[in-house]
Amino acid sequence: MASVKIMIAGLLENTKIEVRQNVLLRSQLRGFQYNSEADLVVLHHRSEGRLLLTDRNGFYMDFLASVYRFMEGRVLILITDIEEDPPEGALVSSEIYELSKFGDQPTIGILGEMGKVVCYKNSPSEYQLSHIKESILRSAFYREPANYSRLPDIFHPTTNPNKFKCSLL
Repeated sequence: MASVKIMIAGLLENTKIEVRQNVLLRSQLRGFQYNSEADLVVLHHRSEGRLLLTDRNGFYMDFLASVYRFMEGRVLILITDIEEDPPEGALVSSEIYELSKFGDQPTIGILGEMGKVVCYKNSPSEYQLSHIKESILRSAFYREPANYSRLPDIFHPTTNPNKFKCSLL
C-alpha cells in the first residue's frame, strides 16, 4: 500500500498532491457509502488467491458503485501481485478479462475496457505509469463526463434518489 502511495506521489513530483490512505476491512465494504471530496479515488487491491472483485460475490461491488456515483466516474483500480504482467502497451492482464467472461464478474471487464483498471505483478510498465499519471491529472484538472454505458444500474447516478443535479442557464 505504501509503495502505491509513493509511486503516485513520484509520478507528480513537481505538482502539489495530497494522497490520503484508508485501509478498509472486508466487513466495511458491504453497503459502503462514499462521501468524501477528492479529485480521484484509487482502489489498490493486492491479488491473493481467487479474485472476487465485482458483481455477485465481489468484495468491491458496493464500494465501487458508491464511489463511481459520488465521484462521477473518477476512479482508478490498481490490482497488484497478479500472476503475469499484461503485455507491453496493455493496462489489464488476461486474468481480468477471464474473470469478466468466465468468472461471473462482467463489471471488472467493463471498467477495464474503460481504462479504469491497471494490473501489474511487481511494478507498472512505462505505459501503465503514463496512464496512471494522465488519469490523475485528467481528474484534477479536466473533468470528463462520466461514462455509465454497460455498467450495472447501481453505478448510475439515478439510483441515488438524494442526489439530483440541475444546471440553470
